[in-house]
Amino acid sequence: MKNTFKAALLAISLSMVFSALHAAPKAAPLYGDKADSGLNGEEPGGQAVQQPPSTEKLKEILCKLVKQDEYLDETIEDIETKNARLNGDETGAALSSLKLIRKNMEHISYLNKNELAAVNPDPEIYKYTKTIMLYSAKITRKTSQVAAYVNSVIIKNKKTMRNAPASGKSKKKGKKLGQILQEQKNLEQLGKELAALNRSAGKVKATSKWLYIASK
Repeated sequence: MKNTFKAALLAISLSMVFSALHAAPKAAPLYGDKADSGLNGEEPGGQAVQQPPSTEKLKEILCKLVKQDEYLDETIEDIETKNARLNGDETGAALSSLKLIRKNMEHISYLNKNELAAVNPDPEIYKYTKTIMLYSAKITRKTSQVAAYVNSVIIKNKKTMRNAPASGKSKKKGKKLGQILQEQKNLEQLGKELAALNRSAGKVKATSKWLYIASK
C-alpha cells in the first residue's frame, strides 16, 4: 500500500495539519463575535456581520482523517502479520480498533455534512477539500482491500475444516477442528466489523466529494 502517491499525499496533508496546529491564531476572536463587537453579530445600522471564509473546521476534519488512516494501517498490519489467524484476545483488540475507527469515521461524515452548507468556491478552502477527498478515498480503498483479504481467508478456512481431525490424536498432522472453528468465528467477526467500517468510510468518501465540488 506504500507508494510514491501515498508519500506525496501524506506530505501535503501533514503540512496542512501542522499549519492548523501552529499557525492558526487561537486567541483572536472571530470577526463579528458577540463578545468582541457587543452588537450581537450586527454592524451599526442593524445589518448582519458577514463571517469571512474559514478553514479551521476543514483542518480539524483533515487531522481526524490522518489519524484514522494511521490507526487503520496499524490494525491492518496486525491482521496481515498474523495471517488473520487471531486468538480471542487478538481478535478483541482488532475489533476494538476497527469499531473505534468506524465511530470516528461516522463523526467525520457528520462534520462534512455540517460544513457542506457553509462551503463556497474558494482557492484556500479548495486545497483542503481536495486533500480531504483524496484521503477519504484512500481509507475506503484500504478497508475494501483488508475486507477482501479476510473474506478470502474465511473461504480458505472452510475448505480446511473438511479435512481437519476432530480429536487431538492427529495434532502433528494439522490443527484440530475445534481450533479451526474458533479461528473461523474470529474471522467472521472481523469480516462483519470491516463491512460496517467500509460502509462508514463510503459515507465519508461521498460527503467529502460533495465538499470538494462545493469548493471548486
